[in-house]
Amino acid sequence: MKISLCSIRFREEPIEEVVERTAQLGYDGTEIVIDHVEDYLKRKGELVSLRDFVHSKGLEIPIIAPAFNFTGTKEELEESMAKAYRCIDYAKALGAPLIRAFVSKVGSAEATELQWEQCVFALKELATAAHAKKIAFAIETHPNQLMDTVQTTLELINRVNSPGLRVLLDIWHLFNEGKADPVEALHALYPYMVHIHAKNMIRRPEGNKIVYFEEGDMDYPAFLEALKKTNYDRFISVEWFGEQPWTAAEHELAYLKRFLEKYRATKSNTR
Repeated sequence: MKISLCSIRFREEPIEEVVERTAQLGYDGTEIVIDHVEDYLKRKGELVSLRDFVHSKGLEIPIIAPAFNFTGTKEELEESMAKAYRCIDYAKALGAPLIRAFVSKVGSAEATELQWEQCVFALKELATAAHAKKIAFAIETHPNQLMDTVQTTLELINRVNSPGLRVLLDIWHLFNEGKADPVEALHALYPYMVHIHAKNMIRRPEGNKIVYFEEGDMDYPAFLEALKKTNYDRFISVEWFGEQPWTAAEHELAYLKRFLEKYRATKSNTR
């Protein structure tokens, strides 16, 4: 298992600076949001040099993170399809095997069957194109998306039925929405899971407050212990939306590394 840092909280900083500091902290990878990808492309005219820079710092790019809307109007669908095809090219140039996918602006309970069918049709085409280039779209479990529950995430995966469509497990959102027990969600989605977003929060009436893993409402030790018992060997990506993001990035990495040390020790002892 490897640990990456999502660049979303650092969108005002050039990606080169984000990568530099991420490497200095000791992360294994940088999850790059589309804002950073397109800013670099605008400044440099290509992406291969960004890939090489990231690799020179000892990091990987496990995933890039755009958003699409395949359930909207014809114009919105066409715009999202064109963006998705661009993202396949971006991912290929960056050596990223995954593309995060928000697919809608409507939750599963509110979506019509026509919206479901339109999204499935789009994802089938895109998943086929991505898989041909050894890339996959990873649908993120998230509110206001078709994949806002474990059941609807599995439904979307099964209806598309392509190795080019996998799951990004954002476990906090399933927990926070009351849609699933984190450990049960992990086991249900594990066969399709290729990336994890990790964060914790305290629920408040005026709005949730992001806090360190050990301080939030979700039982992270229980989730990580369950994860430890699987064969998951991909990235878990730290997301942070609060103040002092670099301090938080260092703290959250240390927390996950302590878990990984125990995980690796357990694996060694069972050989």
